[in-house]
Amino acid sequence: MKDTYRKIHCYHNRAKYRISKLIPEQHRPIVQYSYYCGPEIIIVPEPPVIIDPEIPLVPTDDPCDTSLSRNTIFDKTFPYITTPPSLIVDDWKYFFTNSDEANCPITSCSITASGCSSSYMSTHLSITGTPPTQLLAVTNIVTGYTDEICLKCTNDKQTISYDNFRVTQAANSCLNSLIAKTTKPLDKSISYGQNTVLLGTWFYFMDNTDTANCPIVTCNVLQFGCFVAYNGNRITVTGTPPTSISAIANMQAGYSEMVCIQCENTAGARLSFDKFTVTQ
Repeated sequence: MKDTYRKIHCYHNRAKYRISKLIPEQHRPIVQYSYYCGPEIIIVPEPPVIIDPEIPLVPTDDPCDTSLSRNTIFDKTFPYITTPPSLIVDDWKYFFTNSDEANCPITSCSITASGCSSSYMSTHLSITGTPPTQLLAVTNIVTGYTDEICLKCTNDKQTISYDNFRVTQAANSCLNSLIAKTTKPLDKSISYGQNTVLLGTWFYFMDNTDTANCPIVTCNVLQFGCFVAYNGNRITVTGTPPTSISAIANMQAGYSEMVCIQCENTAGARLSFDKFTVTQ
């Protein structure tokens, strides 16, 4: 019987090769539906020819080698947000274009420090999603942050990076909501006779520019100088929340106390009014 020949293609590690030698068709197995391509056995939909691993393979162009390119993008800035405590900055499509997404899909992304060679050590940014191709940013850091990273993505044939991408989360505006009174609060002089006298609530001593979002949650009495806890018992903080300042007024010998009044808002920002004097 006269030999017939058939030119075939072989796929190995996703790269396409053309066999440089024609294979006699009578070498085709009758039942076997796989063939060797280098060290691997590849399943094919029709009875293939047996390929000698020694036959040289000639690689052809693979579109996945060059399907990824960089986009022109802008850095990202987010406000302070507690609910949810993180959000998606964007996925890989913000950073890159894939000219053959159907055949060369992005399989994963990762982040490194700016420069693309050393590990990213912060916890502010991370990669999420299935597959992991979305950049996630934490948004509940009270003091805010600015991180500069290198984002790398791959389609398993080509790896591409975008360096010096900057993500900024603004600080909580409540950090600056407490301000001193434009007119200094006056010292208090109280008369003998009552057990306690209300000297004033927190807003006697300071102002809050955003009471709706940054309410005062507590006040404390400190020794004047505002570094050491108050060691007396004549001036106290009362109320719910504890933001009212009271003093006892039943000391027959009278007294004079100089203290520091310190209040704190929901962001943990504190403001002090020092050398406040109470005389009974």
